[in-house]
Amino acid sequence: MKLNSKAPRPNIIIVTVALAIGLLSACAPQTTVKETAPVVDPTEAAVALQRAGRFDEAALEWLALAAQFEGPKGTAYRLHAVEAWLDDGSIDSARLYQAEAEAAVGELPVADQQRMALNQARLAAAGNAFADAATIVTGLDLNAMDELARPRALDLRATLAERFGRYADALRDRVRRDALLTPGPVQEANHAAIWRIVDAMDQRDLDALTTVSDAQLRGWATLGVVARTTLFDTARFTAALGRWQAQHADHPANVNTVPMLLERSDTLSRRPGRIALLLPFDSRYGEVSRAVRDGLLAAWYMQSGSAWRPEIVTYNANAANLASVYELAVGEGAEMIIGPLQKDAVQVLAARDELPVPTLALNALEPGPTDPLYGRRTTNLYQFGLIPEQEAREVAERAHLEGHQLALVLGVGGAWGDRVIEAFATHWQALGGTMLEAGRFSGSSEPHAESVRSALNIDASEERRQQLQRLLGSRLEFEPRRRQDADFIFLAANAVDARQVMPQLRYYGAGNVPVFATSHVFGGTPNPARDRDLDGLRFGDMPLVIDPTGDPTFGVIDRWWPKQMTTYKRFYALGLDVYRIIPYLGQLDVQRGASLPGSTGRLTMNARGTIIRRLDWARFGGGTPVALDQDSAASPVLP
Repeated sequence: MKLNSKAPRPNIIIVTVALAIGLLSACAPQTTVKETAPVVDPTEAAVALQRAGRFDEAALEWLALAAQFEGPKGTAYRLHAVEAWLDDGSIDSARLYQAEAEAAVGELPVADQQRMALNQARLAAAGNAFADAATIVTGLDLNAMDELARPRALDLRATLAERFGRYADALRDRVRRDALLTPGPVQEANHAAIWRIVDAMDQRDLDALTTVSDAQLRGWATLGVVARTTLFDTARFTAALGRWQAQHADHPANVNTVPMLLERSDTLSRRPGRIALLLPFDSRYGEVSRAVRDGLLAAWYMQSGSAWRPEIVTYNANAANLASVYELAVGEGAEMIIGPLQKDAVQVLAARDELPVPTLALNALEPGPTDPLYGRRTTNLYQFGLIPEQEAREVAERAHLEGHQLALVLGVGGAWGDRVIEAFATHWQALGGTMLEAGRFSGSSEPHAESVRSALNIDASEERRQQLQRLLGSRLEFEPRRRQDADFIFLAANAVDARQVMPQLRYYGAGNVPVFATSHVFGGTPNPARDRDLDGLRFGDMPLVIDPTGDPTFGVIDRWWPKQMTTYKRFYALGLDVYRIIPYLGQLDVQRGASLPGSTGRLTMNARGTIIRRLDWARFGGGTPVALDQDSAASPVLP
């Protein structure tokens, strides 16, 4: 039986339903659906410009945004503009708009309050008010900052910590900042700053960081130890570096720092084949320049059997022409530069970030905390000079070593005396000593007596006698009493002044108080008749000056230039040491604390690349210097 179904087929059902829906839709009211426009962040362009390093454009973009808003939002954008101008180095613009932001009315969100304070700290640092900047920085809350401000705060915090010698803190902040940076010039600069800090750190502090849990920090510290112990030997360094890389394959130092160190190791391992002397031969320093040159050539001559025999060429150079002469010397093949001699010329080189070849300047800068050069070092620049401030600090160390605590200072007036006394006082107090008084005298004989009387409180004693005589109405038999608290005297003077001061000290009853001085109290050649008044005076000087028989090359110089030796003996000695130290510069640089025996002293190098001379000590007796026992706490001596 065939059944006939009335139900429509499935495809007919679909069509029918679709038609029905279409008819219903046609009868319903028509509505228009609008597409939602994407939300545009108004700060996007400014942030992008700032991240691209186009800081001036970013600042103008932030200001344009600030003009559209009043109250806290406008102030916040203005603070962003200040931040960008600080990045750009446009300090005047930054200071102007920071003042506007600080004068604005309205409560700022916490992140903007932090930006306000950070800008204040950066402006203070830009004006060399580093202590003020450090005070502000201690109150910053990094967690409350946004992603633009936080790396800048860490940068400033690290910079200030480095400036004040807190290298471990500076390194931690630099490494923490590095994690917030993207690859590019800013991160590369941060890596360079990290290595500068590692290079300057005390060995004990660096060793302590090799066991920390932070892998990045630990990697930087261990790389520092590797470099410090092997960098001067390319084969050893390459092997040690391979072991370090096996443990730190993903460390950021592999990008730029490791290649830089490989190049530096190669440079340190090579001895220069051509050396250029850049000295002011045609100036009032001409005789000094010739003494240094001749001392260096004498050392070169005496090593005639050595496999290393560099070519030595001379150039006349001073601060005015240094840049062009330096470029000429390098262009003509110099692989090392010796010089310049004058401080203002050294400053020209120290202002650079890097020099193309190793350069040993024959003077040394000592920038103070407010000097832009403070705490920074020019790559490939070493400094080696006969620096009075260094000698003053060694006087402090010698007095401290002998157990003294209370210092009385007598010094010549003027800029030289100011520098020497300040260097002594700062170092003496850092060692825990006490400064009682600093008396000054000029160049004539009468003020010497007055200064000595005043420093010893003789004038105060006589004033008390006069008061008693007026009170009692009768004349008193009286012998003035000097002060009794000083246990030694530091005399900052030349030989002429010292020969006048020492008898005055004995006359006023201070003959039993030890007196210490720098090498400037000794003319360099024994003269008992002239120097008998100096008996009892202790001073530090070059080993070659205290014992001229200790260096055979010195005898050769004395035969060649006997007349000049009388006046320029110490500069001939400097020339000797300049030549002899060249092969060891790299090793002294990376092995801090190692020393090289020299004619001018036991030579070490500090973190700034400055050669420090440890002097021998003598005491005048019978008008002649007599060597004293030297400090036996010597550092490791290089061969």
